[in-house]
Amino acid sequence: MIDRQLFVYNIVNKLEENGYDIWLEFRRVLFRSFDLHVHTYHSDGLLSPEKVVEMAIRKGVNGIAITDHDTVSGIEAAIKHSKKLGNLVVVPGIELGCIHNHEEVHILGYFID
Repeated sequence: MIDRQLFVYNIVNKLEENGYDIWLEFRRVLFRSFDLHVHTYHSDGLLSPEKVVEMAIRKGVNGIAITDHDTVSGIEAAIKHSKKLGNLVVVPGIELGCIHNHEEVHILGYFID
């Protein structure tokens, strides 16, 4: 067991010496992270779909769901940009606003077409 641990330790050190962020990759592989409630400037977000995709990749997120309020207009651009960059899953979604018992309710929908 000690030999395997030393072997892994040496590999990790070599990768880090060459600028490879092994802990970011470790988190990406073992702790797959998704943000399933993301807005773009197509509703009340501040960023374009392309910038949202770039930010998610920079932060080490594995996937996002574009869930703009009552519109799907940002989804196509996010998916296209993600495919161009190649490292992010984009789930098509929407956040629908409605009234239930005189109260505003927001419902998230995923994998819409």
